[in-house]
Amino acid sequence: MRTGPDKLFLSADIHCGLRAFDHLRDEWQQAVERARLPSLFVSPVFTELSWEHFAHPSDEPWLIAVRDAAGELVGLLPLALCTEHRHRVPLKVLRHIGTWSGDRPGVLHLVEGWQVWQAALSALLARQQDWHRLDLREIDDQNLPAVAMLQVVNTLSVSARPDTYAGVLPITGTWDDYFKSRSKNTRQAYRRSERLLEEACPGFEVEVIESADTIGAAFERYVAIERLGWKSGANIGFWADAREADFHRALLPRLAATGQASVWMLRSGTRDIAGLVRLRQGGITYERYSAYDPEFARCSPGTWLCMEAVRRLFGTDCVRSDALGLHEPLVNRPAIGAWYDLEQRTSRLVVTREMTGLRLLRQSRDAIDALRALPASRWRKVGVGVGA
Repeated sequence: MRTGPDKLFLSADIHCGLRAFDHLRDEWQQAVERARLPSLFVSPVFTELSWEHFAHPSDEPWLIAVRDAAGELVGLLPLALCTEHRHRVPLKVLRHIGTWSGDRPGVLHLVEGWQVWQAALSALLARQQDWHRLDLREIDDQNLPAVAMLQVVNTLSVSARPDTYAGVLPITGTWDDYFKSRSKNTRQAYRRSERLLEEACPGFEVEVIESADTIGAAFERYVAIERLGWKSGANIGFWADAREADFHRALLPRLAATGQASVWMLRSGTRDIAGLVRLRQGGITYERYSAYDPEFARCSPGTWLCMEAVRRLFGTDCVRSDALGLHEPLVNRPAIGAWYDLEQRTSRLVVTREMTGLRLLRQSRDAIDALRALPASRWRKVGVGVGA
């Protein structure tokens, strides 16, 4: 990758249609390999499999390739153009492909992230006649300055509000030093959990499955544990979308083949007690899903297994563990906040073009809401006919 003043000039092209994947795939993967700590959820394999499993037949991929003055790919934003209906009016909405099953995909960037966002948003502005709304989830807050360019366009309505949170743990030093830095209550709870597990499940052990040939069967064991918990009945988390399991059945063997996926099982004999699905991109591990058998809830097997997996990261080339899928601050999730020192926040950016039809609909709705809010004393009967 070249360096120099010309790197400050960025341009962006929008590649539409399924052929865009074939056109950019090799260059895209090479950029992922050169980037510093890129997100797995913006990689070609994750994005393409997400498209295959979650896209509607009428959706269209929009891959925004950002290049420097030398023509080298330095950023990529993979979006989907989807048709939605609001008050029976069809809207063309652009969403991030990586959020269908991923978490905080952001943009692939080999320069500053906000620079790639700015170039990509400029390209979208130039094509604003082709979309009605941008609905971009989970943008890291440090990239929000790029949004300022949209707020001065008087034909756009722009809003940015808090979206998701994540626990981030830098992997430095040793496990012993890290463990000593936890609160007294956290250390005691961990030791109590280990003691209760030893009493309830003598000889319990951790099995790590990371082969492409065997990870599929291990994932089915994990799903069996997930099915025992309350989330499956409430249709949240892993069960929020029926396509999620099939997506991971396709994804995990592909990632395991390159050392980027593993399934961890805590078991006693032949019985599985808890499970963890871990993904990896470079030096970052993503603790994607975890579950435990409710029969062993008093032992806190899920937390113990997750922290055992974290313990084994110390002394490796991993630099960060990422706890995903939080919709509230860590202060409200003490079981995670006790172990993860940093909180990463994201925002949801919604940009809507001002269109005559939508403006009239909004004004009509506001007028109806205002009338409904009037007290009965403000209403009066009106006769029929002139002069009534």
